[in-house]
Amino acid sequence: MEMKKSPMVFISHSSKDKAFVEALVELLESIGFDEKNLFCSSVDGYGIGLGEDIFNTLKNLFLEHELYVLFVHSPRYYNSTVSMNEMGAAWVLRANYYSLLTKDMSYNEMSGVVNSNSIAIKVDSDDAKARLTELKEKLCAAFSFKDISGVKWERKRDKFLEVVNSIDITSNDNNLSNSVDEEYKRLQIEKMRKEADEQKKAIIRSEIINRQAGSRILKISNKGKSTAKNLKIEWLNPDDNIMVLSNLGEIGDLTPGNARLFNMALCIGHSETMDLHYTWNDEYSEKNQYDESIQVF
Repeated sequence: MEMKKSPMVFISHSSKDKAFVEALVELLESIGFDEKNLFCSSVDGYGIGLGEDIFNTLKNLFLEHELYVLFVHSPRYYNSTVSMNEMGAAWVLRANYYSLLTKDMSYNEMSGVVNSNSIAIKVDSDDAKARLTELKEKLCAAFSFKDISGVKWERKRDKFLEVVNSIDITSNDNNLSNSVDEEYKRLQIEKMRKEADEQKKAIIRSEIINRQAGSRILKISNKGKSTAKNLKIEWLNPDDNIMVLSNLGEIGDLTPGNARLFNMALCIGHSETMDLHYTWNDEYSEKNQYDESIQVF
């Protein structure tokens, strides 16, 4: 059985927008979020623990949870390498996402994979209140929260908008990290994406076990992390002197760590190898293929 991932909100933001995200976290707390289902690196109690690695933490979030990413778009965000890599990773991993724009950020300045074509909440726009209420309803449904009263929500929402629209951006320090640091971050994010892809793949391999005179057992295993769906086995060099006592062909689904066993009878003059061709679907691709030559003797 494949376990359902627990939902988690991840706030992707620039550390220079800490005042904004602190107000956002307070708003989310009012509808039921806590440290078990909310991650925000700039707010105490919701970020990375002492001694923990930021990239491993982000990787585990993307792999272990059904993520709902809240992007806080600002001029500072687009000058942060880490923030832009978070955006790319969320897009690659097909996370659910919503965008909030600070008051000094315009729609036409949005770039990257999450851009102005996406529905966004600009905190100083006329429809900000309605958009925030829509976001609240979507999150309450996704996390199975009991909806708070309309009066309480409106008070919390309006307070949030008042706070974030009163933030004085007095410094626009847009200096990026040095090039070595940027390359390290890029490689870490790329590693995270590759590891996330591996979680979506089934790996089909075969081996001969129980070698006895005149008989063998062919073991076909899924050594990957994802279920192989509609698995099919084609014997490319069939030999009349090798009899497989149950049909190869359409195997069906093969879950991670499991295997199918096929009893084989060998006659004099049998070939030394079985050439097998596998096809299957998994979370990563619907057109996986692999060829393998198995030593029979």
